Amino acid sequence: MSEWDPIGCGVPDDEYDSYIPGIYQMMQLQSDVDKLSAYLQHVETKLIGLPARPEVNLRVAKILLHLWDIHSSNDPEPIA
Repeated sequence: MSEWDPIGCGVPDDEYDSYIPGIYQMMQLQSDVDKLSAYLQHVETKLIGLPARPEVNLRVAKILLHLWDIHSSNDPEPIA
C-alpha cells in the first residue's frame, strides 16, 4: 500500500510485509480506527525508529478499515 510508507525512499515492495500479520489481526478483532492508527504509529516510531506521523496513520487506518468493511459486507460506509 503506497499510502503508508514511513521510510519513503524507494524501499523494496516487501519492506513492510512483516507488519501485515499484526495489522490483519487488529482488523479481525474489529479494532477501532484509533487503535489501528496507534499501532501504525508504534510500528513507525518504535520498530522502525522514525518520527510519528499521526495524521498519515489516521488516514491509512481509515482506508484499511474501509477496505475491511468492503471485504466483510455488501454495504460499506464511505470513508470519512
